[in-house]
Amino acid sequence: MSVAYARQFEMISFGMLSKKQLLLFIEIFLLSLLETLVYIHFFAISSGAGVQHLAEVSRGISLSLILMLSWILENS
Repeated sequence: MSVAYARQFEMISFGMLSKKQLLLFIEIFLLSLLETLVYIHFFAISSGAGVQHLAEVSRGISLSLILMLSWILENS
């Protein structure tokens, strides 16, 4: 939903990203999802902290953070 909002007001355009940047964007997004799932699975058993972590992450992943990391990784 946030991506649709950003596109509507021309805040972002995936047309500006190179193929490498787009792949990095997808990779970072999937890694963050994997990290969340592992954290929830591991800590749900021991302390219930997984639920609290999920509540924090469900507020959203910063699109600008993912794009910035993609750019940094591409240029390093």
